[in-house]
Amino acid sequence: MSDDGAFQAECCLTINEDIAKETDAEWEGYLSKVDDQVDPTKYRSRLRDIKDSKNTDPMVLALVKGTSQVADALLEISHIKHGKDAPRKKVLDICLHPRFDVDAYNVIDAEFMRNYSDILRDSIVCSLELIFGENPANELRLYGRTDYMYGYFLAIASEITRNGGIEGLAVFCQGRWLVFKKEG
Repeated sequence: MSDDGAFQAECCLTINEDIAKETDAEWEGYLSKVDDQVDPTKYRSRLRDIKDSKNTDPMVLALVKGTSQVADALLEISHIKHGKDAPRKKVLDICLHPRFDVDAYNVIDAEFMRNYSDILRDSIVCSLELIFGENPANELRLYGRTDYMYGYFLAIASEITRNGGIEGLAVFCQGRWLVFKKEG
């Protein structure tokens, strides 16, 4: 959080051939070392998605920091029109680098959780920038696929509320979804 209470991230959501290739090599290399601890199915599926991505709906974008060409997370973003309502976006899946597969670790220490939290925070902040900035929509929904992710979403919603909210947005959890909705 910045001095003024706003969440900040030094990352972006993007995809290109180099990022797809480097991410695939890095994640596959990691998976080959821990194949007895981590189920590679979901990672390989998402890696196929970025290699085949035409950035249509749903889009799969890579969360990258600085000049890195390796994704810390892959986000599947879908554009939804709901009846007469204005468009909304959903981040249907946040697939973190396999090194953050919490189900594969018996001991989760403070450093692991700090890194895990940083990646989730950056995923949220970059999604907000994309969806309410570049591609305006009225709502963003992020699904808490794992118990850790869902717990983090609950904590984020509580923290944002405790700090006075985000101007122009209602922030709340609805089921396992973390929802950011334009007010007014």
